[in-house]
Amino acid sequence: MLEKWGVITAVMPTTEWSYEQPLPGGGTQRIPPKGCAGDDRNLIQQVKIFRVNINASLDNLEDDIATYIKTKSPMNNRFPGRLANPAHPTRIKRPFKPLIERIKDWLLIMQPKQPRLLIEDDAQRRGRICSKCPQNNKWKTGCLPCCDEVIQRGRHLRQRVDYPYADALSACRLHGFYLPSAVFIDRDQLGDEHAEAPAECWMKTEARAKQ
Repeated sequence: MLEKWGVITAVMPTTEWSYEQPLPGGGTQRIPPKGCAGDDRNLIQQVKIFRVNINASLDNLEDDIATYIKTKSPMNNRFPGRLANPAHPTRIKRPFKPLIERIKDWLLIMQPKQPRLLIEDDAQRRGRICSKCPQNNKWKTGCLPCCDEVIQRGRHLRQRVDYPYADALSACRLHGFYLPSAVFIDRDQLGDEHAEAPAECWMKTEARAKQ
C-alpha cells in the first residue's frame, strides 16, 4: 500500500514496520508498542486506530507513515530527492483520502460522543456561512451504499433534526465535516479549526468569541 508514496516495500525488513506518532501534548508513541506490525497494511490500520482514539487528524496518514519509513530506512526510498521538498506554506495540502472516506471517519469519531446540539437559529447562521464557502464541496460518489451510510449516520448524529439549508451544504473539504450535521454540533466538540480555514469560518469566529 505504501509503494505509491515511494516506499520500496520489497526490501523493508519486517522488524522495521513501525511508526512514531506525534502526541498532542508533545512526545511520540511507537506503533506498535513492541515488535513490528507485520506488514504495511496492518501498520496503516494500527496507526489509524490510534489516531482515532486520540482524536488526531487522519489526513495524510499514509504519507506520514511513508515519510517516516523513508527517513528511518533510506534504502527504501524510491525518490530520495523528494524527501526534503516541503509543501509550499500557502498551499492547501489535499488529503490523500476521498472526501467521503474522511466524512465517514469523522462520523465514526463523533457518534459515540452523543454531541450536544445547538438551537436551529445558530445552525442556520452557520449554514449560511458554509453555503458560501469555497471549501463546501460535493462528496457523493457512485457508491450508493456509501452515500446512504453517510446520510443515515449524519441524520442520527443530529438526532434526525431536519435542516432547511441542507440542500446547500455538502461537506467541508478542510475539516472533513458532513456539514448538514456539523452545523448543529456544539463548537467545543468539533476540535480545532484547520489552519487554512477562511477568516469568516464559524469554527474560527466562535473560537475567538470564547477567548
